Amino acid sequence: MTSPLQRVWSQGRVYGLGNILNRVAGLLLIPILLHTLSTEAWGAYALILVIGQVLLTVPAALIDAMMRLYFDEGPQESTSAGGAETANRGDKVVATMLAVYLAIAVLFAVLAYPLAVVIGGLIFGHQDYLNALLIANVALIFEILFEIELGYFRMRMAANLYIAATLVRSLVQFALSILFVVVLQMAVTGLLLGHLISVALLAVPVVFWIAKRTGWRGSGEVGRELFRIGLPLLPANLAKALLDLVGRAMLNVLASTSAVGIFALASKLAEQIHLLLGGPFTNVWSVQLLELSSQPERAREINRVMVYFVLLLMILVLALALYAPEVVMLLSARDYWSAAAILPLLAFGYVARIFYTHFETCIIQGKRTLPLPLLNWITVGVAVAAFYLLIPRFGLLGAALADVAARSFRVVLSAWIAASRSDYARYFPWVPVSSLIALAVVFQWAGALLIGPEVTVIGFLLKGMLVALYALCGFFSPVLKGDERRHFGQWIGQRVGPWVALASRRLRG
Repeated sequence: MTSPLQRVWSQGRVYGLGNILNRVAGLLLIPILLHTLSTEAWGAYALILVIGQVLLTVPAALIDAMMRLYFDEGPQESTSAGGAETANRGDKVVATMLAVYLAIAVLFAVLAYPLAVVIGGLIFGHQDYLNALLIANVALIFEILFEIELGYFRMRMAANLYIAATLVRSLVQFALSILFVVVLQMAVTGLLLGHLISVALLAVPVVFWIAKRTGWRGSGEVGRELFRIGLPLLPANLAKALLDLVGRAMLNVLASTSAVGIFALASKLAEQIHLLLGGPFTNVWSVQLLELSSQPERAREINRVMVYFVLLLMILVLALALYAPEVVMLLSARDYWSAAAILPLLAFGYVARIFYTHFETCIIQGKRTLPLPLLNWITVGVAVAAFYLLIPRFGLLGAALADVAARSFRVVLSAWIAASRSDYARYFPWVPVSSLIALAVVFQWAGALLIGPEVTVIGFLLKGMLVALYALCGFFSPVLKGDERRHFGQWIGQRVGPWVALASRRLRG
């Protein structure tokens, strides 16, 4: 394996294992909630969550700027004149971000109640969810702090700390959700209360641990640089969050809140692809791109890693798309089963999230972030038009088609802009990546035609055979070079071989 692949694997597998452990609690919670909450309540919960993502855009832009500046300052340790080790030079960026956070937290606390009233009237047309919205707004104060902490762990390549923090939070939220929703029957309010308590319990002590390393004293110069880089990202992040809100809000108006709940379930299941594989990869990938200088030779080398990743990604996407009926029926009540029809489309659509994250990181790397707002707002305009045209005609399927169309458009536009700013975008391996995606689409269509939506034992086995056949076709296709296939095969053998040998010995014994 090449050096970049080794690094992405060594860090990414830790993030991946952590996300799997982290999401076990969430996945176990989904069937409980979907057999407890109505489709309307689940839809309201999904709308409140995406509204929170919109409100997080301001701090998210500054956190992105913090990560960019951290590497400019230099993560290496510096020493004083006497030779004694002093604070990490990049830590003053984190300390400045913590100081900025205090001001943001005060602002969010003051606006929590009036925002809840306004959002309730605009989105739902009533104040039945006022308490839930208020709890969600207060939770954002601690969510911002938690995201700063996770950014710090990523910058320090402290994958184990990242995993521990997210896992503890997930387990606490799981327990509290059972208590509030199932036992106390608090519905949406209980879900959001569990979220608030879990994130606050973890974020508050962790910030003192980080501040002990970085200090609380920020730098005015660094603060100005944070806003200089971050403010152009604010409209971009706002538009990015609005892309999710627009779809759900228009589905709520043009269809119903129950339709939002079904769409949210399909989207939640498709999102597991990003959380189990895409998220761990991009956590490492984006940091590595920011660390490296833009060099054509290095760009070609590291972009080969993207080909390996897409092959693994599409195996997972194809499996989820083919097994959509089984997954939805296993996890949810009958009222949600129509989500299986749109899950394959949304699963393929989530691949776009990986790509535009890559290209937007390339744009940030060049410190020329002004095109990002225009890029994302154009995408929102395309999304509004697509949802408006397709939802009345095709319902849930129209919402899924519009979502995928908007995300695909954003990939193309961000790639075009990034190509003029970064070698890592300019030398992106479009041909092998597109070939792997197209091949997966063909296998999905074949499965849909041959097996259909019915859940049977024969169909279950045939789907597994299709996934295995796709993996073999991708591995032996021209998208992998001969030496890459050999190294990749050796790497798999080194990790799988001992387990196969152990199983063989036990079978013989």
